[in-house]
Amino acid sequence: MNHTQDKGDGFYNTGNLNAAVNAYTAALEMDGGFIRCLANRAACYLQLGDTASCIADCTKARPAPVVFDRVFGVWEW
Repeated sequence: MNHTQDKGDGFYNTGNLNAAVNAYTAALEMDGGFIRCLANRAACYLQLGDTASCIADCTKARPAPVVFDRVFGVWEW
């Protein structure tokens, strides 16, 4: 588990949402594919009333659809 993400969780649990956003953002700068941090940051944004940022993070956190290419018989991500 990422130490910076742990800090974000601690801030979130104490209600310090702006600090939690900053910690989750720092964790995402280290690993942009860290889905848990995206989801947690989205929750912070939602509680802060920043719905646009919440939706953006939820969109990034949502897994890409899997498509089966019938012509070549392969799965594409």
